Amino acid sequence: MKRRCCWLAAGLFALALSGCAKNESEDELERIRQARHLYIAIQPVNVPFGFSAGIKIIGLDADLAEAISQKINVPIRWVKRDFEELFDTLEQRKADMIVSVITITAERKKRFAFSDAYFQSGQIIAVRKEDERKIAGLKSLEGRRIGVQGQTTGHIFAQSQPALKTSTLVTYASLDDALLKLVDHEVDAVIGDFPILVNSLEESFTNLVIVGRPLTNERYGVVLRKDEPSLLRLVNATIQELKSQGKLEQMGHKWFKNYTKIQQLQGQVPPATNQ
Repeated sequence: MKRRCCWLAAGLFALALSGCAKNESEDELERIRQARHLYIAIQPVNVPFGFSAGIKIIGLDADLAEAISQKINVPIRWVKRDFEELFDTLEQRKADMIVSVITITAERKKRFAFSDAYFQSGQIIAVRKEDERKIAGLKSLEGRRIGVQGQTTGHIFAQSQPALKTSTLVTYASLDDALLKLVDHEVDAVIGDFPILVNSLEESFTNLVIVGRPLTNERYGVVLRKDEPSLLRLVNATIQELKSQGKLEQMGHKWFKNYTKIQQLQGQVPPATNQ
């Protein structure tokens, strides 16, 4: 009888543990549902991914975020931040995730969880058309002033290049700010994400041009906290569903004026490094 009671107690204890594990894995989704909003941090200056249009945030990232929020069945509440504030906002639990053209990197993965990649990107150089023959690659930027968006992978890449050791890196809050300074001859070139640069040049900066091929192989992912596995699984399931149904590609054609150009550059990125 005593042995039977022990088995029963052990079984109940195991059942309780399994129940706790289930509740813990569902906590983040239940918390979001209880809050009645999905709080998403974004820097809304990245056309055509996530940008302000009146009181709304629209773009490819906004469409992806909407698909995620529909899975949870709550509306989005956007948390607008400068780029350098996004990660602290998530860490301080003032947002549930970041959807804002964030490149997946090994260094960032030490601190946060990333979803599966949803968009291929990379760094590229933009110059004035008058300088297209003079500036063809990194070597020709030696000793020049180069605009970058501060604290982004473009900034980190430029800092790491031996060819740019004698160059001056000038940081800006957004790539469009850097491009404006390029037009005004305050910098000689801009290094940034090619999907954003290509779109900006075709829409607003027709006197500028992209030179060379992509310099890096980068992929965008949704950023989450590491202690929320069920939310990560839901985000990944949403991304995979959008991919399998061809909806991510449809978003590309919807938001880019020349998505074919983006796809061509995606096919020219260098081999991937560990991320």
